[in-house]
Amino acid sequence: MSSPARPLRLSGWLWPCLALALWLPVWLGWSEWWASRPEQTHGWLVPVFALWLGRDRWRDAPAPAMGNGGAWRMLLVSTGLAGALATWTAGLVLLTPNAFWPTAQWLAGVGAAAGWLFAAAGAGGTRWAAHFAGAALFPLCAAAWPAAVQVPVIEHLGPAIAHLAAELVNLLGRLAVAQGSVIEVADGWVGVDEACAGLRSLDAAVMMAWFIGEQRRLGWRSRLALGAIALAVAILGNLFRAGTLVWVAAGDGPAATRTWHDPLGWAVLVFTLVGVLAAGEWLEHGHSGTARASSRPSSRSPGPAFALAALGLAAAGWTANALWYRPADSAARPVAWSLVAPDETWRPAPTPSGIKTLLHATRWQGLAGEGSDWRGLAYLIAWEGDIAAAENAFIHGPEICLPGIGLHPEAQIGRVQVSAAGRVLLLSGTRYTDATGRIQHVWFARWDEAEARNVGRDPSDTSPAATRLAGVKARRGSASLAQIILVSSGPTSDESALRWAREWAPRLLHRIQ
Repeated sequence: MSSPARPLRLSGWLWPCLALALWLPVWLGWSEWWASRPEQTHGWLVPVFALWLGRDRWRDAPAPAMGNGGAWRMLLVSTGLAGALATWTAGLVLLTPNAFWPTAQWLAGVGAAAGWLFAAAGAGGTRWAAHFAGAALFPLCAAAWPAAVQVPVIEHLGPAIAHLAAELVNLLGRLAVAQGSVIEVADGWVGVDEACAGLRSLDAAVMMAWFIGEQRRLGWRSRLALGAIALAVAILGNLFRAGTLVWVAAGDGPAATRTWHDPLGWAVLVFTLVGVLAAGEWLEHGHSGTARASSRPSSRSPGPAFALAALGLAAAGWTANALWYRPADSAARPVAWSLVAPDETWRPAPTPSGIKTLLHATRWQGLAGEGSDWRGLAYLIAWEGDIAAAENAFIHGPEICLPGIGLHPEAQIGRVQVSAAGRVLLLSGTRYTDATGRIQHVWFARWDEAEARNVGRDPSDTSPAATRLAGVKARRGSASLAQIILVSSGPTSDESALRWAREWAPRLLHRIQ
């Protein structure tokens, strides 16, 4: 039986207020990420669950150690608090124009959690702070996974699910061939619009495992076991979803999957959450949890000094961030590059609506061309205005997404320069091959109109991190980014592909005067 809730005195109210002061601006920054990614929908529940866990921990918190520790301990805790809130402030400054950047998300989130815990340790002692550690760190499960985690998921788990789904459908009597994270059936492809999205419900499974482990007070071994079970259930659910969509597409055509796509996604999410709940119940009844305190918790709250100091530092950090971006020009500078069909061999190319929804671009141009011995595609994708949506220019791109659909980069083959109206655009070429050995040459550039230069493609270009930092330095509140992509198939040698790009790139790409 849980202990009765202890009333919050005036000094006690400072702690939830401090938590909200630190986490609310972080959650507002993360909300752009949650809104733009179907697999991040669970993020909207994280603030509610975090407050629930904090209240639950308050109900049986141990008595704070009042006035313990010497001067060195106080100095250490005070230094940690100042460092944590400096990290939090830096994270907010980076997050404002870079809402999708995992580094900015984690700096802000870790700073918020560490700031609260250091303040709690200074006011109530290490044991009192440790009691709240699980709840304080819980909101981090709503942040974007770092690239070191996300890329292997896209490159390995996604294709593995696709191949297993294809094999299951083949065993059931319908033909399907997996290439990367997409599956080819008789009349088309399944999953092209989600090749970069990773596995649905995987993030939600991690969040739910963390929440249940903390709420049930499971031991660390049981929490690890629950996390492993959650990942397994999520992968099984995604395998079922992928197999069902491929089965429908192989029988009735890819268009038929639209009816089942979203309902299956929600069904897998519910299946995952129910599976994690059942696993948590089983582990708790296995007596592997950590019992709640049986005695009535202390009615004392720790002294207010550290909470007030942390609130003051948080207010200063929030004000500095607001003032830094307040003078920024909110008007977006339109990207001046444009695609123009040079002759009758080129025609407008349709774009799948799913990709447009995924990328959240403001302008999209596509051309398809065909000659006697070649076929080509040209795309210009622009993000103008919404600086959060413009992060898609870095999250998605040929070097990230093409391996997800079964194309493997083999070699860099050179660069093509396009000069117009005093601007120089450099397209870097890469040779890709698919599972059957077919070759495609892809020419790609990211362009920052505000800086009038290429960004983040090869070592001679500005890196994505440098571009994001440049936006902070410039106090930029709007985006002017574009991707330019040319694809050629037909020329089999790198030399002939290079000649093709040098012929067509200057004729296809123009500057708007």
